[in-house]
Amino acid sequence: LKMRGSIHDKGIREFTIDGKGMHLGRKFRNVTGILAGTPVHVSPSDVEMVWSMMEEDKKSTGRKAPNLAERRATERRKR
Repeated sequence: LKMRGSIHDKGIREFTIDGKGMHLGRKFRNVTGILAGTPVHVSPSDVEMVWSMMEEDKKSTGRKAPNLAERRATERRKR
């Protein structure tokens, strides 16, 4: 989750640990709140609705979401 400067899989996967080691499972899909400890299943239609709402907001305000580099630069300026 904290790897920087490298191309890596950013998906959150199910995993198990047993006597033979760690085993990665499939990626979680349509689930939110995993890292917060409150996972909630979200239907694909709900995900699509939220994305379309975000697109509409972006069109109406003319703003785009800041990318990671822009957010880091803003945080550095605040310090």
